[in-house]
Amino acid sequence: MKSLNFLFQEDRQALQRAYQELRFQHTSLLIVLSVGLISGLVWGTNQLLHVRIQQLDDEIQSTQQTELVQQTTAAESKVREFNTLVKFFSEETELIFPLSDRVAEISKIIPTGIKVDQLSLNMNAKQLTLAGSASNRDSYLSLRDALANTGWFESVELPITDLLSRENIRFTLQTDLTDEFFNISK
Repeated sequence: MKSLNFLFQEDRQALQRAYQELRFQHTSLLIVLSVGLISGLVWGTNQLLHVRIQQLDDEIQSTQQTELVQQTTAAESKVREFNTLVKFFSEETELIFPLSDRVAEISKIIPTGIKVDQLSLNMNAKQLTLAGSASNRDSYLSLRDALANTGWFESVELPITDLLSRENIRFTLQTDLTDEFFNISK
């Protein structure tokens, strides 16, 4: 089959050039539109990413601040607890160290012939307990007199059973402490 060609060669070439120009313009326009569309998508995505990054930064900062507040609160609680302990030990040692001086004073007034095996202070009951041995009854009576003369004890009474022996007396002596015992000048 043959086609009929009603156009002249020149007209036909002009139409082909016009068609090619239109195709080129159309392709160029599509490329420009595609580049514009892609650029818009990239820009929009970039903006969304910046917003999301800012939100994540805010969340991280808020979480860090919350954790920091919790850690600070816990640390402050530990410091208060430590300060309470320091205060307690400070108050206790104010009494304990001078009392060790008082115990040293007691050891100085113990007469010859007395061997003390145990000396204990019961601060709650305000009592002193001495346990040991006396070489003889006179030494034991001298111990009673020496303790009574200090004014630190309510009364120093010796158990009658301890006084029955003349020598090698094992004793446990318990006496109440007076307020004067605790009146220690610094």
